[in-house]
Formats: sequence, C-alpha cells, structure tokens
Amino acid sequence: MRRVLPILLLAAAICLSRLSRAEWLSADHIMILLADHPRAAPAFFAVIYAVFVVLMLSALPLNLAAGFLFGAIWGAVLATVGGSLGCVAALLIARHPLRSALGARVDGAGIAGFRPWLDRRGWLLVAFIRLNPIVPTGPVNYLFGLTTIRLSTYAWSTMLFLFPPALIFAGLGKVAGGLFLTGERGAFLRVVYIGSAALTLGAVLVGFALWLRHTGAPSIADALRDRGSATPTASIEGEARLSKTTLLVLTLNEIEGVRQIMPQIERGWCDQIIIVDGGSTDGTIEWARAQGYEVHVQLHKGIRYAYFEALPKVTGDVVISFSPDGNCAASAIPALKKKIAEGYDLVIGSRYLPGAHSDDDDLLTAFGNWLFTTTVNLLHGARYSDVMVILRAFRKSLVEELDLLDENAYALPERLFGTVISWEPLMSVRAAKHGARVAEVPADEPCRIGGERKLQMWRWGAAYYFQFWRELWFWRRVKPSAKAAAPGMAG
Repeated sequence: MRRVLPILLLAAAICLSRLSRAEWLSADHIMILLADHPRAAPAFFAVIYAVFVVLMLSALPLNLAAGFLFGAIWGAVLATVGGSLGCVAALLIARHPLRSALGARVDGAGIAGFRPWLDRRGWLLVAFIRLNPIVPTGPVNYLFGLTTIRLSTYAWSTMLFLFPPALIFAGLGKVAGGLFLTGERGAFLRVVYIGSAALTLGAVLVGFALWLRHTGAPSIADALRDRGSATPTASIEGEARLSKTTLLVLTLNEIEGVRQIMPQIERGWCDQIIIVDGGSTDGTIEWARAQGYEVHVQLHKGIRYAYFEALPKVTGDVVISFSPDGNCAASAIPALKKKIAEGYDLVIGSRYLPGAHSDDDDLLTAFGNWLFTTTVNLLHGARYSDVMVILRAFRKSLVEELDLLDENAYALPERLFGTVISWEPLMSVRAAKHGARVAEVPADEPCRIGGERKLQMWRWGAAYYFQFWRELWFWRRVKPSAKAAAPGMAG
C-alpha cells in the first residue's frame, strides 16, 4: 500500500487539475445554473461551494459572487454553510482512507505528541486558519484529517470562524461586483486586495488575542459545561438587602400582550413598574395609563433609547427588563429578584439552561443564539448559556461601570448595517470583561401573543456579531483601584 499510495496521490492531483478546468465548474456555467433555477439557487450555490473546497479550488471568487448574487448577509451565510460542508468532507476523506493507509507514520511524524493539545486547544488552530485568507485552506483541510482533532470541534469551530471572513468578502462582492461586470477589473482587484490585507491583519491580531486568553486556561469544553454556575466573588451584606427594584416593561404596539401578561405580574414583586413605550398606536399607552402604571413614551425610536430615556426615572437599586409580548415569562421575575439579592451584579433569565425551553425559537433563531453565545464565550472568556435575552436583572450602577450609555459603542455597527440595536448583548460581553458577578436562572420563553415580531434578524445579527469582535480591542475594564486613584475621584 505504501508503494501504491504515491501513485494514487499523483493520479488524484492530475484529476483535480483537470477538474479545475472543467466546463461545469466555470463561472459562466455556474451563473447559468443559478439563473435557470432561482428557487434552488441558494442550495445549488452551497453545494457548488462545498465541491470547490473538496477539490481544493479557490473559493474566493465564489465568496465574492455570493455577496453580489445574494447580498452581504445571505451570501455570507451560504458561503459559510458551503465552506463548512466542504471542510468537513475533506477531513473525513483524509481521516479514513489516508490515515488508515499511513498509520503509524503519521503518529511518528509528531502528531501523537501533539494530540493532547489538539484535544483541548484544536479549535484555536482552526480559528486562526479560518480567519486568515492567505492560508491555503484546501491542503490544510486534508492535513487536519491526519490529526486527532475531534470532528465535532473541527465542525463547530470551522463554521463559527468561517463566518467573519465570509461576511467581509461577501460585503466586498456586493460592493465590487458591479466593477467586475462593467470591466473595471483594476478597481475590482484593488478592493479585493485591500480587503484581504485588512482581514489578514485582523486574523493575526485575533489569533494572538485568543492565544493569550486561552493558553493555560481551563479548556473551553469544561467552561461550556460549567457555564451558568458562577458564584459571587464576595458576599456583600448591603447588596443582599437591596431596598428597591424597578421593573422596566418595554412595549411597542403590544395591546394583546399587555392585557394578558401584565395582570400576571403582582405589583408587590417590584417597588416601581415603568411602562416604556416606543410610540404605540394600538391603545397600549392608553391601557397602561388606565391601569395606573407609570408610562414613559420614548422621544427616540429604538429599544436602546427606551433604556436610555427611562434610566433617569428609575428609583430602584436593581433593574429588571421585561417584554410583555408573551416571550418573557412573568413567573421568572421573583427568581431573578431572589438571585440578584444574593450579591450578583447581573442575572440572566436563560432560555437554554436545564429546566427551561423556548417555544418561540425557530431553526434560524436557535442557531443564531447558539452562534452568538458561543462567540462571546470564546472571545471574552465567559460561561453564558444565553447572551441575547432581554429578561434579566442588573444593578443600576452596572450601566455606568460598563459604559453602556456611550453611543460610540453602537455607532459603527449601526452605520454599517443600517439599524438601531439594543444593549443586552453588549452588557453580557462587558460584564464578562469587567469581571462582574454574573449568574443565570432558567426561564422559559413562551410563544408571542399578538402584535408583530420586531426582530430584524439579519441586520441585528450582523451588527451584534461585528460588535462582539470589536469589543476585543475597543473597551477595557477600568479596575476600581484605578478609579479610586484617578484625580478628582477622592473625596
């Protein structure tokens, strides 16, 4: 077998060379195929992308084409799915025929000594390679098949870290595709080269940051198994007897929801209840006032401004954010209040802890929540099970400590993706970076009651994902000792 293997590899190389020039893999043929089958075009594109990866052909043109054909976000999703399928297929091809043929020679080449590191830190290597566009991923996919990296680790880390460069190149494709089609090839290539250089630099910085964060730390698998089990770093007697709690109820045309949900909330649970409304026209404001609730009507649109405008009216030491659209379970409020009274800074009502479930998730939202939570855990050393949910209790002072009122934290992702985002995901990220005392309690997510879903899935998703990566460099924890030593702080 050892004598035959070089011949087989040479034959495979010749076949791949011929396939790369095959008519059915040409750009014109692919464009015709997609145009002739518009409904199946996304599936066809993902399969073609996977084939390119398996055949070790350059998938960069396809990634750029994805942005031009399907838009930046959908194009990035399709490129990520197709690329991940191709990478996993290549690993399986290499793992079974090649590794069984090479046998002990692979382990003798140093792979055996590398095995413990791969078992615990293999995702770091995958992350760096997927984020770096200058690494020849075709051969690397097959080389991974000769290692002992777990298939599950390889699969999720490939999908997770393929998405950022896929989003960048799909965005470049959306912008530069017109230049290519109009014959301005020079301008097109300049855009691609600049984007590649920027992504490469970013990959090096991210890889270095991840290495510093996780080298010598407990394995990420252990961290994910233990998430939600954080305990207070200190027992603070004053915090265990918080004097007041404010419930912020965020509404926008939720008349069906408030009529059913608000009567489930006992007024004795919280010292203050504020209905913060984004400008409802369905009677929500009038109903709330008629029931005797304190109501604030927003001056600026967007859920973040609901928090910004309501905060000066809050009299409680602890704030609980709540949506009466049916997705937040009113029965979780006492559990949040009890947990934060133990001395925590932030308590999240998690939909994904044991004992809780979501009736509102679909395939895309479930995947998105997993993707965002896993990204935050990996990048920022957290142990969350749910970073996005609105249902949470937090100390009012935490808002200032985490600089959540700073518009600069939201401006760039909002400009890039044309939307207005909220502060819950950023709160989760910065609480982890700040070393805040964080806990989670299980909280079901029932189905929505009436009204319209406000979720801007793709715009918000892209903006939040960008924000998670940006936070690696653009916010640093200010230690209490440093604040105390600052000029003007004493007194």
